[in-house]
Amino acid sequence: MEIDSDKHGKGTFYFLIGGIVFAFLFSLLGIIASDRRLGDVDSKSQVDELWEKSSVASEESEIGSIFIQVADFDAELQKARIIAFLVPPSDIADSYSSSFIAKKPFRFFIDNADEKSIYEFKEGDTQGGVDVSIDVNNPLGLSRAGDVWYPFDQYSFEVVARLDSIEYKDNEKILTPIPLNEYEYSNGEQDFDLLYARCSGSPENPCSDLDQIEEERIGGQITTIITISRNTSSRLFAILVSVFFFVSSFSLATMAMLVSLRKRPPSVSALTWSAASLLGLMELRTLFPGKPRIGIAIDLLSFFPCLIVSAVATLALVYMWSTRRDYVMD
Repeated sequence: MEIDSDKHGKGTFYFLIGGIVFAFLFSLLGIIASDRRLGDVDSKSQVDELWEKSSVASEESEIGSIFIQVADFDAELQKARIIAFLVPPSDIADSYSSSFIAKKPFRFFIDNADEKSIYEFKEGDTQGGVDVSIDVNNPLGLSRAGDVWYPFDQYSFEVVARLDSIEYKDNEKILTPIPLNEYEYSNGEQDFDLLYARCSGSPENPCSDLDQIEEERIGGQITTIITISRNTSSRLFAILVSVFFFVSSFSLATMAMLVSLRKRPPSVSALTWSAASLLGLMELRTLFPGKPRIGIAIDLLSFFPCLIVSAVATLALVYMWSTRRDYVMD
């Protein structure tokens, strides 16, 4: 008996050491997998390799700028909310940290699913950031563009904008393109990583044809394709929660089997623990980052099976406790 006790004690000790090592390696993996500086808001978005090369300059006129910030993203509705901060050239507007005051008439277009898309300004008009809702139309054709693939889902959408000056000749409005560059702004959506790519409206190779990309920007139009995916922390935490599903249900099923084999008594404490584990499993589901809907793939693979196993084990414990009048352990 003492030898068996020593073996069990050593086994428990090694199990605890293994758990501590696993926790350390899991945390280390999260740090290594993330190539961004911790705590730096501006580092949560990235740009592709052509970003710097595709910036345009003009000797004839100043360049306008538009700063794009992804403020919110709804994976279930496939909607993205962005805030566009326009910085017109200094000859047509005085720009400040968050707004501008127009000095000459000009027109600004930005693709918007909810409200108006065209803004016309005259001398003295002011404007801050433009709140825009965009349909996530997956222009890159990503294969996991759906929340059913959570937490490994990926999405892409495009931001299209145009800037023109307005002149009147013989009561006719004349639009002249203003060269425009876009820039990524700090990511306001904390659960996702973003990748910005300067692209063109060309249906073939929209993000690799550098000449076409520069030509559109000189002509006053920008097309930016943004790829959005769960960040490393969200993915690791979702996986960890799924592991807890299996740990909880396996522990409960093991207890029910030991009671059915008369290795443990069907006590009230076992019933209380099983009921708490079953309720805790459902509460654990709410910890998934981003609050995904019920019925995604990770539910079918982990949550639903573990919930069924836990419910069956709880009912088995209730049955064995309520039907055995005299209990003798083997």
